[in-house]
Amino acid sequence: MKVICSYCRKDMEQKEPLDDDRISHAMCLECYDYFKEQIEGLPLEKYLDKFETPILIMDADCRIVAANKMAENLTGRSLREVVGLLGGEALECAYARLPGGCGKTVHCETCTIRMIVKDIIESGKAKFRVPVKINGMNGEFDVKISVLKIGKLIRMMIEN
Repeated sequence: MKVICSYCRKDMEQKEPLDDDRISHAMCLECYDYFKEQIEGLPLEKYLDKFETPILIMDADCRIVAANKMAENLTGRSLREVVGLLGGEALECAYARLPGGCGKTVHCETCTIRMIVKDIIESGKAKFRVPVKINGMNGEFDVKISVLKIGKLIRMMIEN
């Protein structure tokens, strides 16, 4: 009997009875290694780190609940320091340091990121590659953001 991999169709072995021309299926070691993380469950941080662009996962209040290594590089802060911050605090928006803080100043009413997040919470419609100007502590910089609602959370991808 011939044994082939159910996933990649590679011939794996012959087993008794050798004169049987039926085919049996199994998973080869290469496919097992490839699918192992999916089978056992991939932690959110490891999943996010597979993206080659900064990712922030936020709640409806724009508070960060998870981020990837690229987001750490962008903000200059570790994951531990970023989680729990509001988006403007993590991205060092100059207005986030004004009295009232992120989301509570007169400037926040016209914040493109805040308006996009609010819109996606209400409509559920994703936004892709929206140009955004961030007024950071080290000056202004332009990025593009893509935002997607996943359950009660928001995934924001930031492209330089």
